[in-house]
Amino acid sequence: MKPSNLFLTQEGEVKILDFGIAKVTGGAGGTRTGAFMGSPMYMSPEQIEDPKRVDHRTDLYSLGVTAWTLLSGAKPFDDSSGSDYRIYKQVMEMPLAPLEGLSAGFQAWLQTITAKQPGDRFPDAATALAGLGAPASSISASPSTFPIPSASAVDAPTQVLSGTPAPPPPEAPLREILVKDRTISLPEMVWVPGGHFEMGSLEGNADEQPPHRVSLDGFWLGKYPVTHAQYADFLVAVNRTDSYWIKTGNWLNGYLNHLAITPGHTWVKTGYEKHPITGVSWFGALAYCNWLAEHTRQNWCLPTEAEWEYAAGGGQGPRTKWAGTHEEKELREYAWYVDNASNVKPVGQKRPNALGLHDMSGNVWEWCADWHAADSYRQGPVQNPHGPDSGKYRIGRGGGWGSSSRYLRVAKRGVFLPNRQSIINGFRVAIRPHSL
Repeated sequence: MKPSNLFLTQEGEVKILDFGIAKVTGGAGGTRTGAFMGSPMYMSPEQIEDPKRVDHRTDLYSLGVTAWTLLSGAKPFDDSSGSDYRIYKQVMEMPLAPLEGLSAGFQAWLQTITAKQPGDRFPDAATALAGLGAPASSISASPSTFPIPSASAVDAPTQVLSGTPAPPPPEAPLREILVKDRTISLPEMVWVPGGHFEMGSLEGNADEQPPHRVSLDGFWLGKYPVTHAQYADFLVAVNRTDSYWIKTGNWLNGYLNHLAITPGHTWVKTGYEKHPITGVSWFGALAYCNWLAEHTRQNWCLPTEAEWEYAAGGGQGPRTKWAGTHEEKELREYAWYVDNASNVKPVGQKRPNALGLHDMSGNVWEWCADWHAADSYRQGPVQNPHGPDSGKYRIGRGGGWGSSSRYLRVAKRGVFLPNRQSIINGFRVAIRPHSL
């Protein structure tokens, strides 16, 4: 399949035609004869490697590349050299470039359907179609217009189809609130479409096993960990000066945080406004969520560890070992950890993962809602799991600035006493439209 196989009828239906009768062209986007039969730019890697082992998933790959081409108005791979071999090499090794202006959910859908390995794609067309339901909810509801790509860009004339955009995610978060005549900015949130994933890992500790299938409804998650400035606004608003929620002061050669708290005032040391808040207990993190919920009438909360792991690993798209990458050699681009940091760093300085979330691996361990239980993964497939009802330790995820790469894996489960207040512990917030 390629763009030139798609025809729009007068009734507005899309038909797939031209199979078997396509003209033989010299261009890389057209149909070939000889050793390879197909259009090099739209052939799947396995079709190039061994045409005898292809199955229906090769059609899904070609459909995904076609969708990318129609959306971008560009060729998926560089054919300027005129060499088929160079195109084949790109198809085998190079992922398609991300497209600007698309929702993170739809980007993840494109990444899945065009995965290089057939086993990493959607298993069938029905699943691929169902997968469009979640990304579509993240697309703006306002109508858009797009330029019609040139014929040379997509190998054939195309027409832009218009439709009714899907509604936006439920309960779009407020960006600011008014508290005691003060305007307070709220954490920036990212919509995480619901879906299924395999939670856990065989690489880690026993409490990460067995890997098991989990289903989650969509939710909002903070784009960054909660910062000094954001938590200071909360402390001023509630006029809390004791150390039950957060502790300040020196800790070894660093600081628990850079706050100074006096009655009626909370000061952030200049230059540390965007550092993630640390020295905060699980109770202090929960108190911040409850305060936001009270003033917004939205269900602000700590993410469950299932929600956290799902979002960190890329949501419904291809799963990654660390947040943003499957390659340890690339980890420095996505995370602050023992190899490149000696203390906490400002949020958002490293590359985000596929959903647009920053600092999910490294910088600070992030409190999650759950109690820890070593055997909680043995209950099998679950819908919106939230851990045991009681326990001794709370879950922390993501690893910190002093952690090795092993602790930054998205499947790694950290355990901490809920009253722990440390320079390695912070948190990010979630908004859950549904109830657990």
